[in-house]
Amino acid sequence: MGNYNRMKNENQNPQEESKTVIREIIKETVYIKQPDNKYDRLGCWMWGLCILIPILGLILYFIWKEEYPEKAKSVVKAAIIGFSINLILIMFEC
Repeated sequence: MGNYNRMKNENQNPQEESKTVIREIIKETVYIKQPDNKYDRLGCWMWGLCILIPILGLILYFIWKEEYPEKAKSVVKAAIIGFSINLILIMFEC
């Protein structure tokens, strides 16, 4: 609230003061940085690699979950598919 005290000293009009405070709050809440959706998609090569090596998908999930949430979800789906395929192959091998 340090900005509020500074604005209070500069503006004597209470209505202008409240408008300025509201504008500052809106600026802080609206301009939260979001990840660029252009790079938040998983390519087909990475999808296939995560199916073949599921542990890689789990590692990449924990690396990407904050910065690229959609990519992280896709990697986990591919890893689950890979684990399922490996489990089925192991069960029918016996």
